[in-house]
Amino acid sequence: MILNDFQSTILKNFDKQIYFSKVLIWEECPLRCKYCFVDKESENIISLETLYRYIDLLLFSPWNVKLLHLLWWEPLLHKNILKSWVLYARKVQKFLWKDLTISFCTSWLLFDEDILKFVLENDIKLAWSIDWPQHIHDDMRISKTWAWTYKNAIKHKHKVFWLVPDRNLWLAIVVSNKFEIANNLFESFKYLVEEEWFTSMQISSADGEPWSKASFRVFIKNYIKIHEYILENIEKWKKFIYLNTMNKEFRYWLLSTLRHEEWRCIWFYTDCWVNWDIVFDPFVHKDDMHSRNHVAWNVNSDTFINDVNEYIWCTYKQNSMNCINCHKKYFSKISINNHVLKYRDEVTLFFANKIKKLAETNKIYRDYIDEAKEQMYV
Repeated sequence: MILNDFQSTILKNFDKQIYFSKVLIWEECPLRCKYCFVDKESENIISLETLYRYIDLLLFSPWNVKLLHLLWWEPLLHKNILKSWVLYARKVQKFLWKDLTISFCTSWLLFDEDILKFVLENDIKLAWSIDWPQHIHDDMRISKTWAWTYKNAIKHKHKVFWLVPDRNLWLAIVVSNKFEIANNLFESFKYLVEEEWFTSMQISSADGEPWSKASFRVFIKNYIKIHEYILENIEKWKKFIYLNTMNKEFRYWLLSTLRHEEWRCIWFYTDCWVNWDIVFDPFVHKDDMHSRNHVAWNVNSDTFINDVNEYIWCTYKQNSMNCINCHKKYFSKISINNHVLKYRDEVTLFFANKIKKLAETNKIYRDYIDEAKEQMYV
């Protein structure tokens, strides 16, 4: 622990539940994806002391279950920092008896034996970020080093499949706003299931891009077809197929109870950016001038503990003016892809409820739900 007595006292009295946290340790990446808004030449890296502060805040907060996700950009560029971060989190987790899930998302371009061993030893959930089919992946995910990024990533697949448990491995499928890509989503999903043998996936819209009505409609149409495909085949497959969003609904009802931001305290989902800013809105772009209004505070600031201390004594009440004003202050309503993900979750919730209903009279659907609860979700 790096906490002094005063800091420890503050965090022990901190009563805001932080369940899910994304941390962006650096912005470097070997890829130059066409839809990415990040400055990949940035040399900003969070210091380990700052990371430790943030881990302390997450794990000292109430509720036993925690999800810590290193999301975008390439986490394997600085393996020593990544390892130190994970080992410290596991140390604090054991000290506080928390149920902590750690995951990170990678292009797999830098994957090697050393990191695979570390992933297995520390029970890390592993995601492969992908665009599909291959020609779209190679077109969208340009690299300054490799000509064909998909080929250099897929070569690790069989070894990872052999060693990493199914429930610790998932695909993060990124769908851009291009009509062709959105319209090809179902066939891409079907191919990844039937030919590449992936069993757990998350489907998200690419951040930073406005969506046309036509692209949005075909995205939702294809997303519905994916759910129908899963539902129709639950009784046929030897292996169940899972969607990340459905997993978290079955485990903690996170779609049905928390799909409206105003239904929860802002602390429930918390992001920490590479410049150490804390934001409560997952759709905020840190470089957008408007978004600066939604930054709560900075982990690296000398006033960090005092800033946290301000929240100790307020209690969340949905209709209280204090909480309403807090939501207005820290949540952005101008998100580019917020509405895409919201409709995506509504589709998932509809089909999750259908499966729950079928599970009342059919054991195989109950088995599906039970196993989904153990699968990865963010």
